[in-house]
Amino acid sequence: MIGGAFLLYLCAASWLTWPLAARLASELPNTHPACNFDLLQTGFVLAHESRALIEAPSAFADLPIYHPTMGTLFYADAAFGSLPFFLPTFLLTGNPTLALNLAFLVPAVLTALALHLVARTWTGSHLAGAIAGWTFLTTRWTFWEFAPSAPQYAGLFWFPFVILLATWPPSRRRDLTLAALIALQSLSSPVYISVALLVPLGVLAAVRLLRSSDRADALRILGAMVLAVVLLAPVVVGYVAVRIANPDIAEQSFWRWWHPTSVLPWGPLAAQGVPTAVPFIALALVGAGVVSLALPWRERGAPVAARLFGHALFWSVMGMGMGIAPTATWYGRPIRIPQTVLAEWFPLYRTLRESFRLGVAGLMGLSLAAGLGFALCLARLPFRGRTATLVAMLSAFVVGGEMYREYRAPGSFEREQLPREYPLLRPPAADDPIVQALSAGRGPVLEMPVDMTIYGPVPWYQARAMYRAIFHRRPLLNGYGGYWPTDFLARMLRASRLPDASALAALRQQTGLTTVVVNTQDMPPDELARWQQTLREGSPGLHPSGTYDDAVMLEVRDE
Repeated sequence: MIGGAFLLYLCAASWLTWPLAARLASELPNTHPACNFDLLQTGFVLAHESRALIEAPSAFADLPIYHPTMGTLFYADAAFGSLPFFLPTFLLTGNPTLALNLAFLVPAVLTALALHLVARTWTGSHLAGAIAGWTFLTTRWTFWEFAPSAPQYAGLFWFPFVILLATWPPSRRRDLTLAALIALQSLSSPVYISVALLVPLGVLAAVRLLRSSDRADALRILGAMVLAVVLLAPVVVGYVAVRIANPDIAEQSFWRWWHPTSVLPWGPLAAQGVPTAVPFIALALVGAGVVSLALPWRERGAPVAARLFGHALFWSVMGMGMGIAPTATWYGRPIRIPQTVLAEWFPLYRTLRESFRLGVAGLMGLSLAAGLGFALCLARLPFRGRTATLVAMLSAFVVGGEMYREYRAPGSFEREQLPREYPLLRPPAADDPIVQALSAGRGPVLEMPVDMTIYGPVPWYQARAMYRAIFHRRPLLNGYGGYWPTDFLARMLRASRLPDASALAALRQQTGLTTVVVNTQDMPPDELARWQQTLREGSPGLHPSGTYDDAVMLEVRDE
């Protein structure tokens, strides 16, 4: 039964993202602007981790970017949770695009299946499970608004089981399993996902501490949380080391200007780009479930225990609350909220640049609550036997159809009509002429333009150079991640002065630069004019070695 459900969800995911399934080996999702840089950066990171585990474990933390800086893995999200899905395919085929697509789609399918299984466990109904899984898949966050650019956020398949275990009676087996699942799920994002798990569990334990009958359970949950943090220590230590080495790291980012604002009161349930913006029919099911439990049950008992439904609502509310940013408006007017005070008093909270990501806890809770609400509504219908089965199937089909309609169609709160076809982009590939030319050389590479702005180099150009480096495997002066090392910006400023001879000499001395790639199509006209003579004839230290489509490769050597 589980295998059949997995295949059904896999078909559903392929349908929702078509024609991605037909182009897995050559194209990537392009539903969000960040797909042009965050997704490419994730592919580069996973490719490096895969090779390092097999070829050079001692170099695992040394991404070949920001050259010659070492320990660069922990300047960005390392996406450890996606590695088990990426590594086998990449090592067998050498194709990072195929591996990255599978590391996006398969975990999303597994997350829907996990929600299905937990809802089925609580209700005894596979249809309720299907509603829970379908709610996750038809929430635009999953396949359109964020997760396509950061596939590790689609792999939340341990999250529903953490929610399930928190309802079980305390036991050593429960506690050890809970700690292991918290740690495993936190590998998806040791910053955001771990917080989205630990904060609700901590609040749940604190509430149970108030009741003497639940005090032992609360202490055991806290113990499981501590054990999970200990298990994560080898991962977290890398990020801590980077922060210690970079006291002003908050300023060492292209995104230091990016401070999202939460639009209240309806933003957490309807705004674009937040995980709790589930289909409105799912919210209606949750509301109907609350009403159904409040009304008396006469002929038969409720198919869902009020305690379990309340548990799903708890995760829903916690997720929505955590996802609200410190900067918020109420019907367009700026207001102060508890998150604002928290950001003022706790600097560590301010490091969560995009708190809306914490809303994944709410997405899990709302998906489960929608499935449970569906089961409660069905139990109120006056049908029995075969008629009840047919009505239940028809109801699930109608609800699922409405979720899909909302997923595709425009609606309130500025939700846009989705394109008929899933947008895709073609990333650099092994057979690109410029990639093959770079593969034949040796030494550090710099790709131009770096396109310096007041915030730093534009991410797209840096990420494309990184994706090419998966194939040619040469160190890069370029680089992109959540943050950059202290000396990176100065090197890019020098690079932006090229082909100036003094800037080239300084880069050679600092980095051992051997090759410069000039992407002429991407260069602003004034910068391209500065390069024209060098691209045709060369200049001191720079010698053209070939033109490949819109890229010119220059070797760095003495006259």
